[in-house]
Amino acid sequence: LRRIEDIGPWESFFLGAGEELSRMSGRGRLFVAIERASREPMSLIRGGAISKAIEVMRADPVISIFLWPDVVEAMEQCTTEKQLLPAQAAIATEILLSYVAAADAELASADESIFTSLLPGEHSPGKNPTSLFFEYLRNAIGANSLQAFLDHPKAKKLSLDMSTIKRWSAGTHCPDLVWLRPVLKAFFSDASYSPIVNRYWGARYFSLIGYLAQTIVTKVQKQPVMSEQTMALRPWPNYPFGYSSCESWMQSRYPYWFEYHLMQREVLSDGSREKRPMGLFS
Repeated sequence: LRRIEDIGPWESFFLGAGEELSRMSGRGRLFVAIERASREPMSLIRGGAISKAIEVMRADPVISIFLWPDVVEAMEQCTTEKQLLPAQAAIATEILLSYVAAADAELASADESIFTSLLPGEHSPGKNPTSLFFEYLRNAIGANSLQAFLDHPKAKKLSLDMSTIKRWSAGTHCPDLVWLRPVLKAFFSDASYSPIVNRYWGARYFSLIGYLAQTIVTKVQKQPVMSEQTMALRPWPNYPFGYSSCESWMQSRYPYWFEYHLMQREVLSDGSREKRPMGLFS
């Protein structure tokens, strides 16, 4: 048996929650696999052996799929653990995108993504994940306009007004579950109606990932070009895998991760789906 101190926080959490590691969802397996694979590199980094840590990460079958040439080059210029933080942040955003795709692969029917439609892009100019989520909700209800939403007979007893749903529709304010659940109860007779709730969490995650990445990019872009500060924040201002915008990064990388996790689902569970969504997607 491995010693208790060798078990990381994520694995400890899952074990404490009564999860069987061999039967966990793809998302849970992803986090545990990354945590286990990170143990040796982190030990090396804390001991000052950064070059050896990078070598181990590049050879590892789990961590290496989250690395790209620019982030590796940026890490190779680091001499202290603190200097690695920008590269770690870039890798973390890619891992979060992969995490959402893993949830998508578990929940997908007929191997078709349910979250891709929530990604901003050229197909939906000016819309963010929140506004795309509300558009899906409105279409599911059968309302072809905001006024039709409010005038629907099932909406009569809801405490909603036009200013509120305009904010939801514009994507400037994400509905809290306290507001969303009564809507689902009224229209679908189920306050936890999964086709909507799952997409709600997908939109929340996409918004979080985009916010994190864009916040860092904005900070870097305020620095003088090719200055010492800018070089220290590499691989930013590029997004993971060298993309120049948040939309192009998500639109390109998300389908890759979705297909990856579909294949992982087949390999790890002999084709059977995870029936019980876990954590924030429950």
